[in-house]
This record gives sequence, C-alpha cells and structure tokens, in this order.
Amino acid sequence: MAAPIFGSDETVIASISVAGPVVRFDEERREGYLRAALEAAAEISAKLSLPRSDLVNARPEKRTIAVAV
Repeated sequence: MAAPIFGSDETVIASISVAGPVVRFDEERREGYLRAALEAAAEISAKLSLPRSDLVNARPEKRTIAVAV
C-alpha cells in the first residue's frame, strides 16, 4: 500500500509505501500500516513547506492507496 506525498503546489511528487507478505496484511494490521503510511506522508509533505493538512482524514481522492495482492 502507498500514500501520496505532496509538493508545494499540492501535486503528488512522491509516495511512501509499505510492502510485505500477504499473511502480514490482515484487516487489523492493514489499518495500522495504512495509518502509519498516511501519517508519514503527511509529515513529509508538511516538511516540504505545505500547510499542515490532515492527510489521514482527507477526502478519499487525497488519500488514494495502491494495494497490490
């Protein structure tokens, strides 16, 4: 799964991802990994001089996640 990192013009410039064996991505862990990725992406985006936005609670199109199984 991956979370977007935004640049100063609010376009996606990178992403941060979490990868691992499918057996480690049960529902409970997946939520934890997702939250960690979104929080890390929000922190990195903020450090790139963006206004601190709450990416974790952002609109669905702002927290698009790629999951490959």
